[in-house]
Amino acid sequence: MNSGRKSSLGRNQKPKPQIPVLVKRNNVTIVPTVVANHDMVVPSNDRPTSTASNTSVKVKPHFMKAVLPSISGNLSNMKLQQQNQNPLENIRIQNLRDFDQQMDDFMNLTISSPFYQAIETFFNQYFRGTTCLWDDINSLQTMYSMSLKKTCKRDRGIPGATFVGRQTIKVDRAGSHPAYDSAIDGALGSEENSLISFPIWSYRNSIIGIVEVSRPQEPFTEVEEAFVMHFTQKIKLLSKWILQPQVNDQPIFDIIQLLSLEQFAAVFKSKITQLFNCRVCEVWSYRKDTQEITMMSDSLVHMQPPKGGIVADSLLNHKVINCQLNKLHSCYNMEFDFKNDEAVLVVPVIQSQVNYDYAVCIRGPKANSIFTRYDEDLLKKIAPYIALAFSNSTLHSEFFNDFQNSKFEQDGLAALLEVAEVLSSQLDIDKLTETIMEKGRTLTNADRCSLFLINETGERLITSFQHGLDTAIDLPIRRGAVGLAVKEQKVVNIADAYQDPNFDRSTDIESGYHTNTLLCVPIFNQKGEVIGVTEMVNKLDGKPFSEWDAKVIQIFNVFCGISIQNAKLYKESVDMETQLQSFFDVSVAVSKSEDMKEVLQQIIARSRDAAEAERASIFLFDPANDCLKVFLADGTNVPETLPMNTGIAAQCVKLRRAIVANDVYHDPRFNRSVDTASGFKTNNLVVVPLLTPGGDILGVVEMCNKKDGDFDDHDAKLVQSFASFVEMTLEKFELKNIASLGETEIEMLKWIGESERESCTEIPLRLRLKEEQIQNLRQLNFMALDWEPMDRIKSIIYQFYSFGIPQEFRISNQMLFRFIWEVMRTYHSTPYHNWIHAVDVVQYVSYEMRLGELENIFTKFEIFAMLVAAVCHDAGHSGFNNIYNVKAETPLGILFKEQSVMETYHCTVAISILTRKECNLFHSITEEAQKQMWTLIIKLILATDMAFHFKMVKAATEFMDAGPFNPNDPEQRLIAFQLVLKTADISNVSRPFKVADKWCDVLCEEFFRQGDKEKAQAFGLTSPLNDRDNPDKPKSQIGFYNFVCIPLYSVISRIFPKFEVNLNSVKSNLEVWKSLSQPQQQAQQQPAKK
Repeated sequence: MNSGRKSSLGRNQKPKPQIPVLVKRNNVTIVPTVVANHDMVVPSNDRPTSTASNTSVKVKPHFMKAVLPSISGNLSNMKLQQQNQNPLENIRIQNLRDFDQQMDDFMNLTISSPFYQAIETFFNQYFRGTTCLWDDINSLQTMYSMSLKKTCKRDRGIPGATFVGRQTIKVDRAGSHPAYDSAIDGALGSEENSLISFPIWSYRNSIIGIVEVSRPQEPFTEVEEAFVMHFTQKIKLLSKWILQPQVNDQPIFDIIQLLSLEQFAAVFKSKITQLFNCRVCEVWSYRKDTQEITMMSDSLVHMQPPKGGIVADSLLNHKVINCQLNKLHSCYNMEFDFKNDEAVLVVPVIQSQVNYDYAVCIRGPKANSIFTRYDEDLLKKIAPYIALAFSNSTLHSEFFNDFQNSKFEQDGLAALLEVAEVLSSQLDIDKLTETIMEKGRTLTNADRCSLFLINETGERLITSFQHGLDTAIDLPIRRGAVGLAVKEQKVVNIADAYQDPNFDRSTDIESGYHTNTLLCVPIFNQKGEVIGVTEMVNKLDGKPFSEWDAKVIQIFNVFCGISIQNAKLYKESVDMETQLQSFFDVSVAVSKSEDMKEVLQQIIARSRDAAEAERASIFLFDPANDCLKVFLADGTNVPETLPMNTGIAAQCVKLRRAIVANDVYHDPRFNRSVDTASGFKTNNLVVVPLLTPGGDILGVVEMCNKKDGDFDDHDAKLVQSFASFVEMTLEKFELKNIASLGETEIEMLKWIGESERESCTEIPLRLRLKEEQIQNLRQLNFMALDWEPMDRIKSIIYQFYSFGIPQEFRISNQMLFRFIWEVMRTYHSTPYHNWIHAVDVVQYVSYEMRLGELENIFTKFEIFAMLVAAVCHDAGHSGFNNIYNVKAETPLGILFKEQSVMETYHCTVAISILTRKECNLFHSITEEAQKQMWTLIIKLILATDMAFHFKMVKAATEFMDAGPFNPNDPEQRLIAFQLVLKTADISNVSRPFKVADKWCDVLCEEFFRQGDKEKAQAFGLTSPLNDRDNPDKPKSQIGFYNFVCIPLYSVISRIFPKFEVNLNSVKSNLEVWKSLSQPQQQAQQQPAKK
């Protein structure tokens, strides 16, 4: 293993004790994997994202018998992991920094090595074993190892089991796995070795390969498993970029130059066979109207279907064909598919609006026995370029031949060919347009010339270069002679401009120039669509433009169209390479940098450059102030905030999709006041939302003012790509913040705005309840089990505010939130005595305060103590009562043996939290008052011990028998206050029966859980209620109601008469339990009578 790795990643390090051990079957551990233009279309064999599609291979019965038991046997374990959270995720978060460092090392390898080589080199070092990447070739339904030069069917060996199961397989002894195949798995090492096999996912959620690692003697650890999970997650996020085939521009550049067919054939054969290291390459065409197929390799061969073999099948059926052995294909034809036993790869290029389709074929891989997924993806990328180059070469040769056959136009053709050669050597679009205009003017002996190109929306004609004019001409697409040439797709030759109704005089009026004669010729692309117009103005000899001039420019425009398209293709290729490099640089920065703002600054700067924008900004959503706040800006005059009720950014947040807005001052969504306040003039913009993995809004990325022209959908997609890195960065640093700041602080950042933290006068905006929730909180039918987790916290904050506690005792929102969150974390996932029960008790004491108008009896100081005691009264409860803790001699039972075990412990937990500076709710009261507060809280919590129940009820009954309740008597006042909390502690008995019954089921489960432990420890049941094997819910409730609940609710209703409604509810529920008990008693008596 790499010596530079930190100790936390060591193979011998055992996982922490609190992390559950994963279930094994047959010495095999299965770990769930966490699973981000030319009208030329290459049909895709990409894997669909559905689970079923990736396993649509016919799987042998013995293989499924080996795999399925492991998968199905692991379902219960997976379910348990989901409930308790994946333990590997805990390990991953604990080791996040180390794992990210390892990912940095891997990303560095991918820069200089092919992906499979980087994978194998990295994991050889990481695991100190032997690694193999089985690259999945979907079109062949098989996997292939570049290093082993082996194929592996999807139903063979442990890699096949991993593929079908779509999960990580870890086995301590490779040979013990049912799917072990010595020919496949044995190639990596002995069957005695430990082995781990896991899938690599693409961003489309499909498996692109299986990594298999064999290591002698030493089993793989859970830390290593966690790193595998981390690794696959990261690769899935970055797969869109790092798995793309790296296209070498030079071969494409060489091929797409304007060449004759003979030249093209030579260059194509040389470059493509070298690029794919194959025996031979071919380009085919299919003419749809005549159904003629043409094949070009060394020469052109024409044929009619069904001839053509495998390639004809691809062309006619519009499908990619990757054939491992040519002779096994159903359309194999010896004449065209050769006698050699070899692999064949064919990629068709389909053109829906053109009369020709094309296909590129490569045969006989030299390095491997098959064409790999990488070969397939690469050929798909470059096939449209090859098809376009072949089409251009065909046109070039046809025109060249026509010119050669015309002796009459020999001199003119020589000039055109010279021009064509100049044009074909120029790929800079700006220089190309300048060259086109200069050569066109020379060929026709014109005074001025302009090149009009149709804009992306197809609505306007704009000059890219205009000889003799200072500014560009921008016209509606139907205006003037130029518009007529576009509309009718024909030459417009005007001998007297001012006498022709199609002539538009506005340009002459603006420039002071006088147009006499005019020649407008449309430029077509290879699909036959008009893409622009060349306009020649005023022949220097004073004569009109001739038919020969028109014909020359028509021919000239053919080369112009080809050259413009080639230049655009080249520019797109260069732009794409630049963008991919930007994406790669950004992904490396995300992995390496420890400074979030530094990473985001790089992302936003690169996105601004890529979109050619004047200004770029990141705004983050501030829920507290309901606005978007600027977080980072690359540019000047950026507003500090953007409102959420108006503007394009607000609309983007609302719709959760990108918005492109050009000419914003005529867009009703645009908020002009932002420009007025900042002094910046917005012309156009792109706004893209930032979302969490769960779809919640984080903010927006905004690009303002494209430097040249308007923003389009391409810009929006580009910015969206960079926005995904922003989202990834924010998520990454949030995980790091959880590790450094703690969970409580991170949660507080989500729910309390910066300006709300120190406030103690109003509830933070995002922590406020809806009106219907507030109404439910004030009623007896409140059901805490049905509330969402965060709403339960909101309910407690509401109760504190409803009694004016934060205002009176200067408790800030952040302090109250920290206190509640920290107490909540001490509650365990027991069936009954958990955080939900605490929320239920807080609601009931608040309900009692309002019902009995106890605010007129007890002070705000006492109510404060009551609310704190209610929140903390079962903090840290294990789900086992005092009797069990003493009899089982648990640590708490030993420590607090002679006193209330659990209640004393709850007090210690409350003390440990409230004495922290950041959670000290009592900070504003005097030391003497703090002593009184603690005394009251402790007495309240200790009073919930059922051991004191009958004594307290008796004492209350005696003083009520002696006379009316005297709140000025300290003893009566305390007992009455304690009884308020005691009734809340068992409040479910007084709620509507449906609620009471549901709580009863939860409580019984906790009793049964304790009973199971008591039976296992063989010291007998401490209560018949704990016996899972002999449950009698109605009978148990009747006894509980008669001996505990009715006396308690009776005496407190005497103290506070308005509580009688609760007593009546208890009595009503008792009658229901009695009615349910009678059928059970009759059923038990019948066998006795027999």
